[in-house]
Amino acid sequence: MRALRVQTGPADAGAVWEAFLLQAIREGPLPDFCLYGEPYPALNGIVLRAAEHASLVRLTEQFGAIFHKATHALIADTSALERLGFPWVALELLRQEGADPPPILGRFDFVLDGHGAWQLLEYNADTPSGTREAIVVERLIAQSLGLPSKGLASSGLALRRTGPRLGAALRRAFAEVACTSAGGSWGGDSSAPRAGTRRAGGIGEPPSRVLGIVTDAGYAEDLAQAVFLARHLTPTLARRGATVLSADVDNLSFTQGRLRLLGRPLDALYRYYPFESLLGRQAFVDLFAAVTTGRLRLLNGLRGLLAQNKGLLAWLWAHRADGAVFTTDEQRAIHEHLPPVRWIDAVPSEEDRRTLVLKQVFGREGEEVYFGDRLSPQDWERCRAWGSYVVQQRVGVASLEAVVRTSEGAVVCTLWPAVGSFIVRSRWAGYYTRLGGPITTASAKFVATFVE
Repeated sequence: MRALRVQTGPADAGAVWEAFLLQAIREGPLPDFCLYGEPYPALNGIVLRAAEHASLVRLTEQFGAIFHKATHALIADTSALERLGFPWVALELLRQEGADPPPILGRFDFVLDGHGAWQLLEYNADTPSGTREAIVVERLIAQSLGLPSKGLASSGLALRRTGPRLGAALRRAFAEVACTSAGGSWGGDSSAPRAGTRRAGGIGEPPSRVLGIVTDAGYAEDLAQAVFLARHLTPTLARRGATVLSADVDNLSFTQGRLRLLGRPLDALYRYYPFESLLGRQAFVDLFAAVTTGRLRLLNGLRGLLAQNKGLLAWLWAHRADGAVFTTDEQRAIHEHLPPVRWIDAVPSEEDRRTLVLKQVFGREGEEVYFGDRLSPQDWERCRAWGSYVVQQRVGVASLEAVVRTSEGAVVCTLWPAVGSFIVRSRWAGYYTRLGGPITTASAKFVATFVE
């Protein structure tokens, strides 16, 4: 792995940056282009060698199967779910979701260790972000750097982007499920109205399917991700006779046995709104009233939150040699590519904490992630008493030099790459890479990902 740009140059001129940023804000949309005054995207990318890419594709699909098996096993284990922090109402609803297929969209966050092996840090399966960046902003970065959209040339090597693959995979997956209600599809191998007849809603035609996308409109990033997804899916779903609506979660209502968004009855729903924030609100009650009666297909249900829970990483590590659950190859993948994870109360008091990373089981975007040697003994004991933390073995990640944009202009920095590898259903679909500190947080920079 290497950075595409390691020296500043003409691409860092103010006019180039401003033109790129204005286009990204509009097309992304990217209203969250700054965090506390610091730019989020950078006119740069990382380059994966062909072997690194092939290995990561294989591991992404392999861990997709591993996590799907793990969630299936855990659903039947009430005590384990309670240990992961699921309240009883969530346990009941989790079981009522049924044997759903793998999450429609997920993102595994990997780093490359000092031996050149990919190591899995976490899985984002509840409301994974980054599709907007990978599909839209990555393309704009390539264009701003003067790189052709399909065939890139750098140092005599042909490079390619993966954003187009992710965009196509999302359209296919959402079209497949959004045009099929919990009780079945419109019939045939296409949900589009028949040729020569009026569109859905006409006499003799079934009503249009409606996919709702909800978020908290008070958060710019979540709102922008929801708007992007709606824009991205609308043309494809319209050809299938379906409608896409996006709105704030407070625009949900439950009347006449149907969940509605902006007054329109929904057939399917996708959330850019965390379940733990939804729990206890009227929208949570309404949502699962519709789900449990079979009137709504929730595309990212509680199974995604379970798969994302970092306590599941500890469960995986404890069951890494369980042949009753995992194949031999899957056991090897866990052993070689998942850094050891334990619950905090399993860590002896005399263990060297410099090698440990503490993670809260429901933490998101690097929140409540701490290096063990940076916590005071009192804070460590406080986390142990709370019981909601796991400890992962720290990975020695090689840093790289890269040009990024800061509030003071373009600079060369020493940064650590985290490669988010998307999976749509059970297939690898693309990348979302950020360059930041040793712990990847919301202040990390987004860069494009190219493959040799």
